[in-house]
Amino acid sequence: MTQHPSPPHLPMPEKIRSIAEGVTLADLLESPSMVSDAISLISNILNHSWMYEDLPTADEVDLERDLFAIFRAYGYGARSKAFLHLRERRSFKRVKKRNDHHLP
Repeated sequence: MTQHPSPPHLPMPEKIRSIAEGVTLADLLESPSMVSDAISLISNILNHSWMYEDLPTADEVDLERDLFAIFRAYGYGARSKAFLHLRERRSFKRVKKRNDHHLP
């Protein structure tokens, strides 16, 4: 593949919009059970946004700038803890699934 894949067109149904408008990034970052996932989400967005440099609007550029500022503000130590937690959680899930599968 020599050209990056185009992002899919995924229109947001009104039912989802009405729920999503009540959820903020701050909500996710303040939640002890979700903060690691939120940091990972921001990281994924920033790590892949270069693929779509020909597509963003001015609003998306501003949003990416804000996400970068948030990501950097967490600092390397906090980001490392978040990613370590996600690796540990995945490992725990694999072991639990394997152990549950082998129950008598």
